[in-house]
This record gives sequence, structure tokens and C-alpha cells, in this order.
Amino acid sequence: MKLTKSLFLAFAGLGLFACSNEDLNEGNNLQGNGVVEVKIVSPSDMSRALVNGTGGQEGAIVLVKGTITVKLTAESGDQTATITQDAINGGQHTVKFWDVKKPSKIEAYINGGDQVIDGVSIVAGTPNMQAMPENIPAYGSTTDIKLNGEIETHENSGGVSKDYEMYKATVEMKIPVARLEVSGICHKKHVGEPDDVCEYKKLTINGIYLDKIYATKGAKSVTDYHYPEVKDAEDATLIPAPILWTEITEHNSNFMNQDVKWPAVAGEGENQQVYAFNFFPGAMPILKIYFAEAESSDPTIIKSKPRYAVIKSYNGKESFNFEAGKIYRLTDVTLSDKNILGDEEGNNLYGVDVTVKEATWSVTGVTGEWIEQ
Repeated sequence: MKLTKSLFLAFAGLGLFACSNEDLNEGNNLQGNGVVEVKIVSPSDMSRALVNGTGGQEGAIVLVKGTITVKLTAESGDQTATITQDAINGGQHTVKFWDVKKPSKIEAYINGGDQVIDGVSIVAGTPNMQAMPENIPAYGSTTDIKLNGEIETHENSGGVSKDYEMYKATVEMKIPVARLEVSGICHKKHVGEPDDVCEYKKLTINGIYLDKIYATKGAKSVTDYHYPEVKDAEDATLIPAPILWTEITEHNSNFMNQDVKWPAVAGEGENQQVYAFNFFPGAMPILKIYFAEAESSDPTIIKSKPRYAVIKSYNGKESFNFEAGKIYRLTDVTLSDKNILGDEEGNNLYGVDVTVKEATWSVTGVTGEWIEQ
């Protein structure tokens, strides 16, 4: 797949003529109507849960697929056209709207992108904000519609030829979410020497989630989550369970197995699996891994449970800027014993930096710093 950060609709010419008949020069065949010629440049590509990873090398482009809707608003002659994926054929397609007066706005959207408004949930409802990259919603609009100085002659349904003045505009469709794909989670191997003995007799890896995210588009603040949810004595929820959560069951969830990685199918290629989350950018989400069961290898030390691994920073930055329309790959999550914490917030503890690779519905890598005890 190839993925672009933005989807471009180049409108090669929007032809419209808004003058009255009295304004027409004698001998001119213009009738006060225009033609809107829309040149579509195929949009570009970006899930949640355990899915196949986005293919392609770092910086690769992923194409968003589906039917593109182009909507023209005008004083007279509002029209809508749809262009199927087959018609676009991975390149360009042109559609024309005839007999339009005074165009004011052009919109273009795909996969329900026109419905991505403030208040839309990152996880529930329509459109699907957790869709795979090629099915992600995208939307763009413009009111910048300009004459290009060209005239086109067209025969109407009555068999009469008319001259139409042409206009141009460009619509840039944008993907509203960023995407984080995580793979290659493993327990750092111990060499078996006296000074390198695993702290754990038992440790299970049971889930992965994003904390501190915007639950809805346009939210003014992030939501704090905790797994499992926190309730008071009267069973009222104080801190909700994460909404971007994936259960981990591969390899029997035995994190003591130091010869395997999570997800079970790792490596490169189309069959590689990842834990993937789409999220609204604007704040830095905190990636957390949940370990339900823990038992110390030293009977004199009590390990509290559950336990967590918490990212402190990405690429060495505690205020890493995730951008909409980009896929970020975290492909090497090697956790040592000191990264497995009893504190879900990782307060007053040191961290380990992780590297994130970025994808543009383009593909990029990042590193993340995991907090240590």
C-alpha cells in the first residue's frame, strides 16, 4: 500500500459565467451559465486491534481507497458527483458540472469524511475512525474559486451549443487522525549470570492501550484512563477503562518466554501483525502495556500487581508532535525488568526512550522511552 498525508483534488477548471444577458457582447454565445471541471487526483492512505501492519518502507505513500464525492454549492446549479475507485484507477479523473451560476464552495470527501465533525468519537459510531489506513475518512473544502480565462463550448440537452467560462479551484482532503502501530514487544533476555537473574518468577502480558487521548474530535482536554477502571466505595467510576485497548493473548501471555515477540507474527511484509491505534492529534498519547500477573523470583521481595510498562517519551522528546495523516511505527519494544512498574502513571521514575518510525499515509519510525523503576 501507499499512503499520503493529504488527499489532493485538483480542480482543473471550474467554469462558470455569472453575467446577465445584458452584459454579453454581441456575437458572444455565453448564456450566463458556467461549467465546473473537476480534476480528481487520487487520494492517499492509514486501526485498532491486532491487524496486519501497513506495508512499505519509511516515507512510503499509502493510498486511501473508496468512492470520492465531489459537492458543488452555487447560487444556482448545486450538484454532486461521485467517482469510484475503479474510475480513478490510481491516477486522475475529471468530472464536469454544467449550467452553474456563481459557485461559492466545493467539497470533496471519502469514506464518510464529511461526517467527521466536532463531537465524533474516536472509537464509536459512524464514520469509523479506527478504520484501516486505506479506508480512513478524509475531507476537504474550498471557497477559493477563480476564473482561468478559458472558454469551453458545450452542446446542451436541447442540442444548442453554448460557451461556458471556466473557473479553477483546488481542494486538499485531509486525514483527521494519526496512527500508531506497535510490534516487536519482547522481554530482554537474561544471560543467566549471577548478576543477571530475572526479577520475576511469573509475569504475564495481557493488554496494550493508549492513555491521555482526545476521546472526541474537537475535545478541549485529554481523558485520563486506567486499566482496570478505578471505582470508589460506592462503585462509581472515577477513572474509566481505556477506549483504545487491545487484549494480548499470543504465546499464552507468558512474558517469561524470552524467545518470542508480540504480536505473534512479526517481521516485515504484508502478513506482519501490529497493535494499532488511530487517535486525534494535538496531545501526546501515552502508550502503556498491562501485566496482570507478577511474582518475584526473590521470595523476600513482594511484586505488586498488576504491573505496567509506560512510555515516557518518543524519539527523546516528552512533547513529541504526532501529526494527522501519518503512521508511526514502533517496531522494537524490548522491555527489561526495570521497565515493568507497579505504578500505572510511572511517577518519579526513570524512562527508556523508544524510536518511532513515521509513515505518511506516510510511513515513519519513532523511538519510545520506557519508564524504569
